[in-house]
Amino acid sequence: MIKLSKIYEALQFVSMDSSVYYLIDVDDIFIYNQFLSDESSLDELEEHEYIHMPSLYEINEKDMMINYAYTLKGSLRDKLLDVFNRKGAYSNFRNILRNNGTIGDWYKYKDKCYLKLAKEILEENDLDYINDMEENLCEICHKYEATMVLDGKKVCQNCIQDEDDFDCPSDIKLDIDGKYYEFELNLLRPSKFFIWTANSRKGEYEVTMRSPLDCRLRTEFDRFVEKIKDEVECKSIYRGFLKLKGNIYISYDGFIIDGKKYSPNEFFKLVSCYEGWVLEYDINDQSSHHLGKDEYFIKEVITSETISIKCDEFISKYNEYSGDEDMLYFSVITDFVEIIKRILVLKNHEVDIDSICDNVVSKMDDFKFKEWNTSCLSILEKVKDYE
Repeated sequence: MIKLSKIYEALQFVSMDSSVYYLIDVDDIFIYNQFLSDESSLDELEEHEYIHMPSLYEINEKDMMINYAYTLKGSLRDKLLDVFNRKGAYSNFRNILRNNGTIGDWYKYKDKCYLKLAKEILEENDLDYINDMEENLCEICHKYEATMVLDGKKVCQNCIQDEDDFDCPSDIKLDIDGKYYEFELNLLRPSKFFIWTANSRKGEYEVTMRSPLDCRLRTEFDRFVEKIKDEVECKSIYRGFLKLKGNIYISYDGFIIDGKKYSPNEFFKLVSCYEGWVLEYDINDQSSHHLGKDEYFIKEVITSETISIKCDEFISKYNEYSGDEDMLYFSVITDFVEIIKRILVLKNHEVDIDSICDNVVSKMDDFKFKEWNTSCLSILEKVKDYE
């Protein structure tokens, strides 16, 4: 039986000048270099059963680098993506990570990509193999990482048979309030949970949802469709709400939203009826301006009281959750970061945040997830010292 490590090793020899083959019958690697090898040596391949490794172009390490950059946030992600607009992208990419002290994380990510590719090569060629490179393997297939325990066995998601035999559709078409929408769907499986994503083809809406690994996928899909409908209905001018993202343009004489024009006074009346929100906008040039993904017209009014309420909601939400604590990793951090952002806004406006932080600390004593409690308190202490 083939060892996964042998295919992984063969992939490491692939280069611009070399073609690499794994010889199945003798469990060996054959490398043909177009400049150094004798062309007649290729005749030896006919004596063996072999797999031709993909070319460097097919492996596409550039895509790996871009995908890795998108796992990061903030200025580091932007710097890494920017290198592909200039010469020397590969070396500049690594230099940025070395200077940032995170080059090791990139190499770990790259190894996982090559490991995944090695599995795909074996499976595409219908070859059985032994996974000798990973720990915590599924006790049924012994090939993939175990993500949950089922009937006393550690199993991977591939070995969990959904009784509905559900396949996530690639797209759905919805009629919402008489308007027709098309969404592209995707179902991702990180190690601890599912992430559902839906993007409208016109780029107006992005909807995401997380589900536990042991969920009924068909039921969750139906719930996700309802969530998409709710997201769209709550962001429609038609229903009296201002859509937060998408087709909103600014011109000197008004605002154009979903093709309908509003004067500044009309637009102000549209949003001013909601307590706790204020209107803010700037026109910097004579051309119309399309809002980016994270740009908004409506800004939240932030006070110590609203932060306190936000903290209560945060703690209550997660104390009520009865599922796997690991699944909450991203949700807990994301929501707590929103609280931190609001505290920093006040600090930037020269508000004394010590009492606000102390209030949040006192509330954190009621947080059941004690390991997160420690992390959150540590972050709060750093916020106080942040300049």
